[in-house]
Amino acid sequence: MDQQLLVANGLHPKNPFNASAPNYQLIIGERATLIPSAEETAYGVVMELDEGELLKLYGEASVKDYEPVTIEVINESQQKLLVDTYLLPESKLAGSNPKYAALLVEKLEKRSFPSSYIDKVKAFIK
Repeated sequence: MDQQLLVANGLHPKNPFNASAPNYQLIIGERATLIPSAEETAYGVVMELDEGELLKLYGEASVKDYEPVTIEVINESQQKLLVDTYLLPESKLAGSNPKYAALLVEKLEKRSFPSSYIDKVKAFIK
């Protein structure tokens, strides 16, 4: 999720930080999710939302299929942390969303994520 988009929707994300999620791969269809993959590492921004905000966010029709899970991430100080996130079941992935992929590339570049990862995201822009 994009911090600015969350704020624009009346939410108050706190304490954002860059992180990697070893053993997960980003997949972008009409919607995006992470799927388990022993060979891959996904990257993104972790931020805090209070429980009421999470219920509001994931109660929206466009993301109601996402399910809460806990995954291990590594922050920029190389600390391993357990974080709660929402993932779309792989069975519900369909289609493509090049516009979202292009926006994600911009966000990843601004936050200085690895260029090798950004190149993988660029592959979703068709």
